[in-house]
Amino acid sequence: DLSEPSAAERALLSQRELLEGVRLSCEAQIVGPHARIELEEDGAPAIETSLLHRSAEWAPWARGLGLAVDIGTTTAAAYLWDLETRALLGVRACKNPQEIYGADVVSRLETSMGGGGQALQSALLRCLDQLARQLCREARRSVDELGGGVITGNTVMLYLLHGLPVEEIALAPFAARHLFGVFRPAAELGLHWGRSCTLYIPPCISAYVGADISCGLLACDMLAAREGLLLADIGTNGELAFFTGRRLLCCATAAGPAFEGVGISCGSGAMEGAVEAVSLEEGHLRPHVIGGGPARTLCGSGLLDAVYCLRQLGQLEESGFLEAEEVPLGERVRLTRRDIRALQLAKAAVCAGMETLLHTAQAVPGRVCLAGGFGCRLSLESAAGIGLLPAALAARAEPAGNTAAAGASLLLRSRAMTAEVERIAGLAETVELAANPLFQERFISDMALEVIP
Repeated sequence: DLSEPSAAERALLSQRELLEGVRLSCEAQIVGPHARIELEEDGAPAIETSLLHRSAEWAPWARGLGLAVDIGTTTAAAYLWDLETRALLGVRACKNPQEIYGADVVSRLETSMGGGGQALQSALLRCLDQLARQLCREARRSVDELGGGVITGNTVMLYLLHGLPVEEIALAPFAARHLFGVFRPAAELGLHWGRSCTLYIPPCISAYVGADISCGLLACDMLAAREGLLLADIGTNGELAFFTGRRLLCCATAAGPAFEGVGISCGSGAMEGAVEAVSLEEGHLRPHVIGGGPARTLCGSGLLDAVYCLRQLGQLEESGFLEAEEVPLGERVRLTRRDIRALQLAKAAVCAGMETLLHTAQAVPGRVCLAGGFGCRLSLESAAGIGLLPAALAARAEPAGNTAAAGASLLLRSRAMTAEVERIAGLAETVELAANPLFQERFISDMALEVIP
């Protein structure tokens, strides 16, 4: 038996959910003498691992095997290279184990400042060691053959990986003293990647624009983009970089985890059983499920499509008001009013960030690269239709895969790329959004679910 629903549960759960016995595990208490808890097994994660191709001279700074790793807030992806034969031997991806401490960087910063820094670091180190062992085992090679590694990620992830005090990046004025761009022994960091393995940690740009963006710009061949390039890594953190051909302007928006399916009533990341797309057929919503089975959850790209389809049907107002309390997307999956509001907040933050960069630069990019899993899965029509992307950018946008890992692989394979990525980071100007009146004005107006000119 369970305790009666608490005030928090009554406030957060709908009447239907309460009648169906839905409870919040953080509130419900077992009051009977016997209890049995069953946890439903997650589907296999469908993590984006495709790499953008950019040619570069093959001149690695290490020998033997090399490992390129992108540590994202939600996921981690690793690529094993044979630096002698130039072959990609394997790719592995997994969820970031730090997710138990919170879905976003803010919650993990709070955990670290509260004394949990070592636990956060240990979780990452174990994850990276496991990825290395799995990849080497599958390739029938030894971890001791690892001669080099490149580890990229946002600034917070790299701080936590190194066990550094995070107060300077968690509290105003958010001035990071450690921006990396350094070589160091893997063993010194606490990784078991081979007795003589050396790591390169690419340079970050600021406290909230990390090495993942530096690597992404490298992979997109930013310095050769004469007509301008906008890189948008849209995920738990919305990191944006706009190179005009002369200036490199960067910013980070607190989009929140809605695009990753976190905080959504039936949400999840992209995995088997998740609704990844929604289309209209004879006036009805038709969900498309990863793996083709019954719908179990809803991921970010499916959420985006569902909202766009409801707007097309006239069932959802521009303000975000939904007349029905919820909309079914399968027997077990539904879309609620709170889900729509979470999407509005996330998309407004990203779009307002883009508009602020364009206004600051007084220019429009000729090419827009959408990085990461959500960026690769989203429908450009849906994104433009509800105002996630300004209309001027939607026609120029293209999915670019895991640009952070693509850049990390380039850095592993070519010594010349380390000088180029450091040049990119050195060009960057950070545009602060927190006190920017244009960003604040656009954020409010961008909450509307409409095409933005």
